[in-house]
Amino acid sequence: RAMFEDDLSDALLELTPKERLAFMLVFVEGYTRTDIAKRKMIGDISRNTVSRYLDKACEHLQELLGDWR
Repeated sequence: RAMFEDDLSDALLELTPKERLAFMLVFVEGYTRTDIAKRKMIGDISRNTVSRYLDKACEHLQELLGDWR
């Protein structure tokens, strides 16, 4: 488990700052995409843009952590 956490931490650092922030706000902090957009947590962006950052983050993490399935 500790090895996975290390690999996840490394993989998160490979994301762009906005992808990483979107991922952390949704999956760690529990915010919705709408909340993130309305509160301008990543800047003045739409819910769709938040979703795009999140989709890209998940895509990249899947590529980087594919061996952990």
